[in-house]
Amino acid sequence: MRRGVALVCAVMSLALLQLAPAPAFADRVGHADATDLDITLELSHPGPFRASLRGAPPRLAVELDAAMVPPTVDRAFRLHRSEDGLVRLETSLPGPMAIDRASMAAAPGGQGARLSIRLQRVSSRDFAMLTDRQDPADPAPVATAAVPRLTIALDPGHGGSDPGATHGALHEADLMLTFAHELKADLLRTTDFDVVLTRTEDRFVPLRARLAYARDAGADLFLSLHADGIEQGSASGATVFTHGHGGAAPASLASAQWSDAVATSARGHAVGAPATPDTPYRSQDLAAAMIAAMAAAELPLYKHPRQEADFVVLRARDMPSVLVELGFLTEPDDRARIADPGWRARMAAALRRGVLRWAQRDASVAAVQLQ
Repeated sequence: MRRGVALVCAVMSLALLQLAPAPAFADRVGHADATDLDITLELSHPGPFRASLRGAPPRLAVELDAAMVPPTVDRAFRLHRSEDGLVRLETSLPGPMAIDRASMAAAPGGQGARLSIRLQRVSSRDFAMLTDRQDPADPAPVATAAVPRLTIALDPGHGGSDPGATHGALHEADLMLTFAHELKADLLRTTDFDVVLTRTEDRFVPLRARLAYARDAGADLFLSLHADGIEQGSASGATVFTHGHGGAAPASLASAQWSDAVATSARGHAVGAPATPDTPYRSQDLAAAMIAAMAAAELPLYKHPRQEADFVVLRARDMPSVLVELGFLTEPDDRARIADPGWRARMAAALRRGVLRWAQRDASVAAVQLQ
């Protein structure tokens, strides 16, 4: 009689792979009896995974939705990456086996999680019927929950006395206000999301006031929209920033002006409401999903599209926030694209798809954490 396979899907936040100082995966392999094999993975956070079988030779594959890989992975596992932020860990099996059960449990207090997988011996014929036949290079599908109704705060950068990056008659502040209205229209037309703008006209809005307005509007996530510029050299493509101190941002006029504003307007002040511990990880997930959506739409990306910076608008502790630089106004091709309504429509659709994908996975993370 052929044994069944318990294929369990749950959801993992982007930081699932982040552990310090120990390796990200502390695995334990034990034999419950002569025919069973137990594998336990100690993880930093609960989140999305998919366990499957592969043949020639027999292997167990665990696929994770994550944009950051651990600095070290146990030698028993081989790490494979895909372009959309998924990683796959594979380990050899002693022979033909079936997944009897796979489950993830959050640790008390939400600090860490444990993925437990039990496998049972089966015949070679049964194993051939259970083996995952998808191409090993293909990214694994990830289980998702229904998308909740969210309120999105769109933040058109600069404005009023602060035009941002400029080139001739083109001003970052004007272009981003136009794009924010276009993105809002796309979101309202194609989703059930609510959308608010931190400014609806060409006026200066202090950085902290932008977050305060989003919070007062009940925003669930915050997207700051910008266009970059550099004084020397050349650079092109979109970049997505999350909050951090260790990343090196492109040396742009816009970023320099933004950093100066941070230093003068927010030194010594905390930003926001009571902190939510997983907000940084949710922001990283959102950035990864948006980059993947832009790449899938074949929109140009900066050579290092994921960046970190200590921007005020990314310091929100109670809602995910990212800053998107659509491109460089100082680069002719980028400038032409950003000024083109058709290209902006493609960018708006890509950002919407990234937000939708993130919202699905984020809802699944929440469901796991409530178990």
